[in-house]
Amino acid sequence: MKIALLFFWFSQLAFAQTSLRDAEIRFQYQDLLDPYTTHACEWKKSTVGLYEYDVTCEVDLVKRVFFVHLVLQWYPKTIHGVSAYELLYWVTDFTSMSKPKNYSMTVWSHNSVTENRLQFLDAALGIDSDLAYLKLQIAWPKP
Repeated sequence: MKIALLFFWFSQLAFAQTSLRDAEIRFQYQDLLDPYTTHACEWKKSTVGLYEYDVTCEVDLVKRVFFVHLVLQWYPKTIHGVSAYELLYWVTDFTSMSKPKNYSMTVWSHNSVTENRLQFLDAALGIDSDLAYLKLQIAWPKP
């Protein structure tokens, strides 16, 4: 029984990772005091952890440094009887290394059919005392 649970846990980790492997991921910093200006961010897969990304954004000549834990998991069966997606989007702001700030959200999206292919996801996480967003966009290639 323990071996079966361990195998299931590892298979779920592998599925979560592959669900983002073929996706196009984009991060943007948006200052809500200047909502018409967004700042593109660069990102790379972190050398730490399975689901972590190093994200940097240049905002008004200041280099903003973020450590992002990003997991998107699809579940074929839920307590609601149909499939669901779970998004974990957790951010640590390391711009000031002496005072890192943490922000997080977990979102569940329950589908009305057993299998529902997610094509595009758009999320915005409030940061900087909710005066800015670290926006996340994920797009998958069309089948």
